[in-house]
Amino acid sequence: MLRALAIVVIVALTSPLAADDFDCKFDEAVARRLIAARTVAQLDAAYAKARRDDVPVRALYRSRRLQLHPTFDEEKRYLDSLPKRRDDLLCIYRLTYPGPIGESEAVTDTVYDMFERAAAIVKKRGLSYEQLLRMTLWTDGELAEIAWDWYQPALDADPKRVVAGIRRLTRKEQSQLCSGAIDGLSVAETAKLCRSEEY
Repeated sequence: MLRALAIVVIVALTSPLAADDFDCKFDEAVARRLIAARTVAQLDAAYAKARRDDVPVRALYRSRRLQLHPTFDEEKRYLDSLPKRRDDLLCIYRLTYPGPIGESEAVTDTVYDMFERAAAIVKKRGLSYEQLLRMTLWTDGELAEIAWDWYQPALDADPKRVVAGIRRLTRKEQSQLCSGAIDGLSVAETAKLCRSEEY
C-alpha cells in the first residue's frame, strides 16, 4: 500500500504525461463520492451526478464498480470503457495529481492497475490484445514502467493471441514494439522479435 502511494506521488510529479496543454477537468466532488462509496448502490448514486463526458470520473467509476461487483458483464463494461485516445488516458492519469484524491487507494487501483487488470480480463475471455497494446504504447516516463508490466508475461504465456494483437497494429505501432518487420514470421519468431527489453 505504501509503495503504491509512493509511486502515485512520484509519477504525478515527474512523468511527462502530466501535461496541462489540453482541457481535462474532472468533477472532484463526484470523484470523492465514488471513492467513499462502499456499496454498488452508493457508487451508482454518486455516478448518477457525473457528466457523461467526464473521462477520469468514468474510469474511476468503472474500476470501483468492477471491484465491488466482479461479474462477466462488469468485465465487459470495464473493457469497453478503457481509453480509446491518448488524450483520454492523459485525463485519467490526471486523477493521480498530488492531493487527497491522487493519494487514495481507489485512484491507485484505477490508474496503475488498469493495464494488468485489462490484460487479465482479455486473457480470461479470449479477446484481442490490440486495444490494450495500443493504450500501453501511449504511455511514457514513469507511467510506462508500470503500464508495461503485463506485456512480457502475457507474450510468454499467451503468445499466439498477443502476436495476433500486434499484427493488428499499424506498422508504426509495430515498430515501437518490435526490433524488426514481422511480415511472414511465425508466432514464435514474432514473439522473439517483439520481446520487451526496456521494461
